[in-house]
Amino acid sequence: MVDEVALAYFARQKLALALIAALAAGPRHFADAAAWQAHLAGQGITDERHVRIATEGALLGSLMSHGVSPGLGVVSDDAGQFDVLVHALCWIHAERTLARLIPFNEKYRAALEGVRGQVWDFYAELKAYKAKPSAEEKTRPAGPVRQRGGLR
Repeated sequence: MVDEVALAYFARQKLALALIAALAAGPRHFADAAAWQAHLAGQGITDERHVRIATEGALLGSLMSHGVSPGLGVVSDDAGQFDVLVHALCWIHAERTLARLIPFNEKYRAALEGVRGQVWDFYAELKAYKAKPSAEEKTRPAGPVRQRGGLR
């Protein structure tokens, strides 16, 4: 479906204005992927990037028209095409931002390293659970943040 949601997506992804205009001027609903592909070809939209962006936008428009909540959270690795709805970084990718911070002094350097340590400790716990799941760990309530050397 090419609707306002799809058109906004096209613009955010910097699809050429002429292509956006062509998509906005044509039919808005498509019965299936074959009809969509035929429409794109008929509009001269054949470049792989342009087809991908047009298709992503049309699929997003269709999802919204079928009642998917615009408050739906999308977690990604910060790739631009996933910057839709309510966007969040995967926590492991969010840690990359921490790695780029330059602390002002030793106090902040230690605090930053503590937080980064917590992230990686949590990751290690997740991997250990994945390798050997247990009923006890599955039902363990959230508690204080664990840190190397004990609870914090």
